[in-house]
Amino acid sequence: MPDWEFLDTEQSEFIDTADTEFLDSQTVDTIYGLYIAIRNGVADDAYIKAWCQSNYGWDHKVYAGIDDRKPPGKTDCPYVYLFYESKRAGYRLEQKEYNIGVITEIYKEGYTSVAGKANIITYTGMLHNELFRKLVEVAVISAIKGFFDGYAVDQCDSVYEDSEPYPYFRTYMGFSINRDYYQGSDVFT
Repeated sequence: MPDWEFLDTEQSEFIDTADTEFLDSQTVDTIYGLYIAIRNGVADDAYIKAWCQSNYGWDHKVYAGIDDRKPPGKTDCPYVYLFYESKRAGYRLEQKEYNIGVITEIYKEGYTSVAGKANIITYTGMLHNELFRKLVEVAVISAIKGFFDGYAVDQCDSVYEDSEPYPYFRTYMGFSINRDYYQGSDVFT
């Protein structure tokens, strides 16, 4: 077991078993606890599962981290990749701010044209990308609302990436999540 000098024995055992579903009172109100709530909410979302089954024939995957040496491929799509971005806390701030990054990626070949307008071509993946992104956004917001009293999504920025080679379509979403301080709160926990 690592020597976590700043944690007591019970907490360090939790760190060693971080992949379990256990969240105790010491960890639930942290960026890690928020991350686990989002991960589980997105993984278990019935609407996302139904959409993926209908359009791909399998469930989506949720990655808590990505190995850049061996990134997910076509058979892993659609997938969601979650990661911490930042946390802000301080005595001069009125709220804690957590920033969680979410990437959605789909693989979809094909295109459609508009009847009577042969010069308009729309790649099907663009529509699928936006539908999947929106389902994930709703699941993330729902997970945050159900996580712990006082948490709220302050902002969600979406960036549609065009650097992926066709037929991959990817979107980055940055969620800014705030939590009000309460009198007696330790702002750095």
